[in-house]
Amino acid sequence: MDTEVPRIKHRREGAVSILTLHNPPLNLLSHALKSKLLSSLREIAMEGSSRVLILTGSGQRAFSAGADIREFPHSPSEGKKASRFEHEVFGALEEFPGPTIAAIQAPALGGGLELALACDFRVAADNTRLGLPEVHIGVFPSSGGTQRLPRLIGEARAKEMILLGKVIPAREALEIGLVSRLTPPDGVMRESLTLAFELAEKPTLAIQAARKAIHFARSATLEEGSEFEAELIDRIYISADAREGVQAFLEKRKPIFTHGKNGKDAF
Repeated sequence: MDTEVPRIKHRREGAVSILTLHNPPLNLLSHALKSKLLSSLREIAMEGSSRVLILTGSGQRAFSAGADIREFPHSPSEGKKASRFEHEVFGALEEFPGPTIAAIQAPALGGGLELALACDFRVAADNTRLGLPEVHIGVFPSSGGTQRLPRLIGEARAKEMILLGKVIPAREALEIGLVSRLTPPDGVMRESLTLAFELAEKPTLAIQAARKAIHFARSATLEEGSEFEAELIDRIYISADAREGVQAFLEKRKPIFTHGKNGKDAF
């Protein structure tokens, strides 16, 4: 029996940070693991040199099979407290300063899928499965699943998955927009890194502003979103990277972005 202490492994590949959930064999999202994930996200965001984040799971049994049932709350107040903490953790992932990628090398179930939903992109092994089966044990996905999944794949499909507790194959997940890319199992991290490096080359401030605008649109009217978009682009137009991008286009060369490193363009 594996008695390893749950932990978050962190390594860097240039401007890309890779966080690995390590709680074998199923990478269950215990309170300890979620606490460490929150600390890692905050630390990396504060340090500021990682432009893209990849989140994955250790081993081949699961990206994450979700919550540790042994830690399920036993009273209403405990349940609300646990859910709010999970929202804080998953929210920190969603609001990470740069783009985020879930590298799903094995099944993502329950809270594991909810965690992946907080990422901008999901790259999955073509032989894996994804689902929110909580209803089968008398509960429902309460770590953002009922909020993020309908926004991603539509209410009707989200109800199919949540109310029936459906677990679907990765190919179906691709068809309905739940995952962004499929790859053979041994290529998930390679494909995720390829995407991450491509994103890291883009001007950081423009990427940050675009993500803010997209996130804002979830709860805004078209008029409110348009105004917010205008405010953001007003700041982007005068950034060093925007000036460099335009100049490089006119000179027919590849732009050399500073990603706001001069400090004057911090978003």
